[in-house]
Amino acid sequence: MKIKLFIFILLSFNYFLVFSQNNERLPQSLDLNNFKQEKQHILKTNPFALLISQNPLTAEFRVLYERTNGLKQSYNIGASYLYANFITRYFFNEFKDTTGIDLVVNGFRVQAGYKFYLSKDQYSPTGIYVSPHASYSLAKINPRGFINDYLKVYYINANLLLGWQFFFLDKIAVDLFTGLGYRYNYIMSKDRFSTSEDFELLNNGVKFSLGINFGYPF
Repeated sequence: MKIKLFIFILLSFNYFLVFSQNNERLPQSLDLNNFKQEKQHILKTNPFALLISQNPLTAEFRVLYERTNGLKQSYNIGASYLYANFITRYFFNEFKDTTGIDLVVNGFRVQAGYKFYLSKDQYSPTGIYVSPHASYSLAKINPRGFINDYLKVYYINANLLLGWQFFFLDKIAVDLFTGLGYRYNYIMSKDRFSTSEDFELLNNGVKFSLGINFGYPF
């Protein structure tokens, strides 16, 4: 079984290598003053984030934009709308059936990064890269109709990512990445009878990142 799994992974990797040969490569003779990449923009998302996000209470509708900045660099920005994921919705429905209180979740996430592409024979936005990256998200939980009773969950992190981005069939950008970083997460809570918010730290410290995004290059 392990041998079959290894062979499958090896064949899959070779398959992606073959179809990523169309990724833009540096010409042998290059006029740096006049040369421009054929594809300088990528709009990306992650369909898996529609189910669950880095905040275990939420899912997110994510939109990312990457823009090349020279032959070996690019910057990327992103914004997301946060909402209750299917697990949270299940428990909220159970809570509503028991108490009659209808809880809702709304929030947002913003992120930004800068990529340095390392491959000698490729230029941005394809190849192996390293990237400093930062993310900030806020999810607010409150009973429907009671905006002054709430729980706010903040997720803030900074990362150093190592990734590989390639174009599949020259039509789909695939961005695989991993890395380490630091997270600072906390909760602010308040009820209608309080004049101030209560503060509580969550699990903070070193974090491990592993993810994938898909996009349309143009």
